[in-house]
Amino acid sequence: MNNKKLSKFTLEKFLDVCDDIFYELELTDGNSVTIPCLPSACRYPSLEPGNSLAIAEQHSTYRCQVLIILKDKKIITNYEFHGCNEFYGPESIDITVNRENFENFYKQIKKQYDIIKTKEEKNIQEEFGKTDEKTRPQQSEIKLTKIQEKEFKFYQYKNRLPINITGEIPKQRTNKILVDGMGIIIQDSSFKIFLRLVVELFKKKGGSISIQQLVDEGYLAKDGEHQTIGRLRGCFKNALKKLKSTKLIEAYETKTIRISTHPAYITYDRKKLLKHSDSKIAELAKSLP
Repeated sequence: MNNKKLSKFTLEKFLDVCDDIFYELELTDGNSVTIPCLPSACRYPSLEPGNSLAIAEQHSTYRCQVLIILKDKKIITNYEFHGCNEFYGPESIDITVNRENFENFYKQIKKQYDIIKTKEEKNIQEEFGKTDEKTRPQQSEIKLTKIQEKEFKFYQYKNRLPINITGEIPKQRTNKILVDGMGIIIQDSSFKIFLRLVVELFKKKGGSISIQQLVDEGYLAKDGEHQTIGRLRGCFKNALKKLKSTKLIEAYETKTIRISTHPAYITYDRKKLLKHSDSKIAELAKSLP
């Protein structure tokens, strides 16, 4: 399996299990870990494209299939199921790994997956989000009130370009956002993080949220948070004129990020977002004022 290039879906099935193993290994010097039969939050939507019992059972089957392959390839040496859930079987899995083999394999599939995701984001932007600067629609200037201007300076916001979250879905699992009238396309995985940051910005001025909280809430993977945030910033790269994407999706305080703009510069179509096919996005929309 070392030199074989895997499909995105296959990589997601492996990463779904290997992410859990990796996180647990970080907490021990040994080779034995326990992971849930099903994760509390699905990090890869393709594995659970809905909320039915049958889909959860299929997800559980995927995880079992991965364990069989990992043992066959000597990446893990043993696994054992424990507990019993009345809906989809075992509750947890005890796993013994070959650390060196596992770490090499995990690094390899993470690298493959990041390459695929980066290419995918780039292709989507080229297909749906390309706008020549000369034809960029002119937006009516948003003028902040005196109080809002004071808030802008106090919280040291960087961006003054208007951002409109349209709620439109140009293609399956993609979302359209307008930045100063220029359309950009963001996949659901990145859009969920962006919308979570928007919710935080409207919830409290300053808008910063800790990386750890985003990991705990299932928006970021513990070992890949920087790559994931980098992909989100990359979506905005060509729409921000002279502003760097790191100044929009900003590392504000120690181990926190935020959208560095005043809430007055952000508009959205709440009705469309509430009807979004991704339940997590629809749930986030409920928190928008």
